[in-house]
Amino acid sequence: TNDDPFSISLANKINEAVTQFVNGFVEPVILQDASMVYADHAPFWDANIPAILAMEDEAWGPDLNPYYHSDDDLLENLDISYALHALEAVLASVADLAVPNGTTEPYLTADGVIIDDSQGNNNGQIEYGESVFMTIPVINAGGGDATSVDVVLSESDPYITLTDWQEAYGTIPSQDTVSITNAFSADVTLDVPDQHIFNITVTMTSGTDVWYSIVQMAAHAPNIIIDELVIDDSFGGNGNGILEPGESANFLTTLYNEGSYLAENLIATLSCANVNIVVNTPIQSLSLIHI
Repeated sequence: TNDDPFSISLANKINEAVTQFVNGFVEPVILQDASMVYADHAPFWDANIPAILAMEDEAWGPDLNPYYHSDDDLLENLDISYALHALEAVLASVADLAVPNGTTEPYLTADGVIIDDSQGNNNGQIEYGESVFMTIPVINAGGGDATSVDVVLSESDPYITLTDWQEAYGTIPSQDTVSITNAFSADVTLDVPDQHIFNITVTMTSGTDVWYSIVQMAAHAPNIIIDELVIDDSFGGNGNGILEPGESANFLTTLYNEGSYLAENLIATLSCANVNIVVNTPIQSLSLIHI
């Protein structure tokens, strides 16, 4: 997608469709790059019409059809299952967005989520243990105004707790977008896995009309890996690097952070259930491990 909010909304809608209908078969990746003009979507961008390019993985990624634009780009060389699931996602998005010409009815959809983590490190993304505010723009793509709009968030994820999940949006005029800054809030657990995806259901009501959308947020956390454990018995043993009866040794460890966020104030505890080994210094403090 380019940086047009309505094109971004189309990309988010396909992402939502994948989550609801083809999860596990196609993994969506949204790239925001206005310079990617080498396909049929580009004339729409030139005419200021919202559009997206949907193709295998990233345009130059490992899932790209190796026969693309060649004499062997034939039906028998296509991954039909892959193509079918991609088509399902696109058709589901079109069906969800479809509004008959001349309709006077409203049609609401959530346009992603904006994170405010000013209570944390204020970098605009979600990290483990943070409390965040959320702004969710709501688009009325229909032909009529939506009045007395209420928006309610819900989720069943053990790694997040919604602390403010309901907001009155008032009237959303036809073809307009309404945002209420920091209308919602949530607490993220300390043990959330790195790159964990939160799928938040957005329920929008106006009178008896109800619409549903899903917005996604990614969590960032450290992921500490023990790369190496070396026995140093040069002072309390024979120096052969093996812990033997009667020896004293130092354990040297190498840790690295495989996660997408730095690790601070780590406490490492070494323990052993074997009664023949005594750990003399079981606890070490580590100040910081960068990604």
